[in-house]
Amino acid sequence: MVGTCELNHEVEVEDRIVWIHDKGAVFSVKKLSQLLAYDGIEAVEFSFDRIWSLKVPPKVRNFLWMLAINRIPTKDFLISRRIQIDSSNRGCPWCDRVLENTNHLFFECSFIKSFWSFIFSWWDLVWKDVTNIDELCSVCWSMKLTGIQKSLWLLVIAASCWTLWLA
Repeated sequence: MVGTCELNHEVEVEDRIVWIHDKGAVFSVKKLSQLLAYDGIEAVEFSFDRIWSLKVPPKVRNFLWMLAINRIPTKDFLISRRIQIDSSNRGCPWCDRVLENTNHLFFECSFIKSFWSFIFSWWDLVWKDVTNIDELCSVCWSMKLTGIQKSLWLLVIAASCWTLWLA
């Protein structure tokens, strides 16, 4: 059964694209970022300005942003999105003891803890165990380094995160 509908041809209305996530129907990057960062349970609280101000390639900044909002396509993330992953290939690539997830992969794995300790020791700094990107950023930005040393230090941390993911 097909219904009928009468259209009023006397009123001319221009077609337009409307952003439904804004009361004014106007798209904004800020609102999009808020929507992407929303995890369904609670909004992500993070100082994203720190990431965007890093002197690294844009793809590394984008990666760090995705890491901060927990959107890295780890096996745990993919499974939660109903993507089929071979059960024999779900573990951490470093220790294979835990389902690959963001916090374990970058901060909690014993291999990764040794990796971060080594990176910090290159700079004569003491590694403090962290469990997520927010804690890592807090530790790294609070280091008593200034000027070019601070910029290089933050570049090393960003490059290390990027390299861990690519490995």
